[in-house]
Amino acid sequence: MLPALARLRDDPDWDTVLMVLHGGTNRAILSQAISCGRRVFFGSLLQTAGCINVLDMGDGPLDWVVRMTNYSPPTPVHSGSRHTTMEVLLHQYLRGRQPPA
Repeated sequence: MLPALARLRDDPDWDTVLMVLHGGTNRAILSQAISCGRRVFFGSLLQTAGCINVLDMGDGPLDWVVRMTNYSPPTPVHSGSRHTTMEVLLHQYLRGRQPPA
């Protein structure tokens, strides 16, 4: 993911980019932006399915502005379940493995 971001940063032919990514990839990019380039991974950053993150990426690898994270238009103020996407999928999987009653 880091080499791809570096190639994107070095390409002068773009101004705005839309990336539709998996939550884990979103977390990796957000971790890079938040940590000022350190190789850390903030795996606990919530990424609701279909959420929007807005980041400004400058010329240098430490030049980031995180403008918005985990915005979900259907639920701008998160309500309901506090489970992560992966927790929901795990519960669905476990329910599916239970023998019929």
